[in-house]
Amino acid sequence: MLKNNLLLALILSFLFFSQAKSQNVIVKNPEPNTLEEAIDNVKRMIQQGSTKKEIAEYVTQTVSNRLTFLNHKFYQKDGNVMIDEDIENKVEYFNIWRNNNIDLYEVHASATWAWENRMGQCNEAANTAFHILVMAYKSAEEIIPVNMENHRYVILGDKYNIPNPFYADDLRKLNNSYVIDPWAGQSFSTKILSDSKLYQGGEGSPQDEGSYRAYKIRYDKWLVKCKENPVKYQDWLHGTSNYKPLASSSVNNTGDARFKCPDNNPDPGNTKDQYFPKNHEGTYVKCRYHFPDKLGKSILGSKIGYHENKKVIAEYFDSRNFLFKRIQYDGDGKKSEVTTFYDIGKPSSYRTYKPDGTTLIYKAWYKDGRKKF
Repeated sequence: MLKNNLLLALILSFLFFSQAKSQNVIVKNPEPNTLEEAIDNVKRMIQQGSTKKEIAEYVTQTVSNRLTFLNHKFYQKDGNVMIDEDIENKVEYFNIWRNNNIDLYEVHASATWAWENRMGQCNEAANTAFHILVMAYKSAEEIIPVNMENHRYVILGDKYNIPNPFYADDLRKLNNSYVIDPWAGQSFSTKILSDSKLYQGGEGSPQDEGSYRAYKIRYDKWLVKCKENPVKYQDWLHGTSNYKPLASSSVNNTGDARFKCPDNNPDPGNTKDQYFPKNHEGTYVKCRYHFPDKLGKSILGSKIGYHENKKVIAEYFDSRNFLFKRIQYDGDGKKSEVTTFYDIGKPSSYRTYKPDGTTLIYKAWYKDGRKKF
């Protein structure tokens, strides 16, 4: 009896120790508020001798908990896609940044933007995980992002035995290697990777970011640039650096190429609406010019583009207030509206709209970059 009780005690002790060890990551590493805190937590795990499996799980869950993934689907019970206002807000905000291609392919910059704004897709999730791991390990020897046709995640482990291109079977041959996929919220051994997991049915390619030293040099240079121009950095961080100053001679180069007004008023003195081309089939631009100035120049005041007789884009050029306004439309009405200071090229305000025409997002700034709202 005593022997059985002793055996039971040993089993319970082992289970308790195992559970405590698995919870150790959570107890000693609370949810980080900054990228630096996340990196420090992983450094601490490495110093404590945590396994790759534990580190992979921690990084996966940390990034997954931090970001909202904008291409996830949210379904109502009747099967219709449902995206709430918060997601719509984030999608619009994310697209401003991503469509600009601003540092989109620089892993450290992408990771910083995604973490600070708490949003992204699989690309930004993988970049954030990679950045945390490389900065914590101070090595890229066992860390590599991999790209599938429509997906991206990170491998922690035997990266030098990943061929290019690779298939799921190649990853299953790796030893002591783990998938880190915050977008899917999954981390597991590559040994159990199935063809159906993580869009793994096709061909993939590893994306080697080089050595830690090379990565750190690029990152440090970027940090210096950010510190040298903090206003520009904040513009970038808040998704507004797409809006550049527009000289009066180049206003027609904005927007869709189909919607261009003549640089000079073809009918001097006429400040009423003029249509180009005159013979159109639903796709045209409506141009209006200011009165000629003292030098006889007639400056473009506005242009409105139509496609299939529906308003697509409107741009207004106010030379008195040094503002440029650009409005985009979809089939339901206004989609977004931006005003920009001509002289400094920075946004004055940014607004997006719900389908019913009411405001979804509204932000405004002073010329010095301070927020009004």
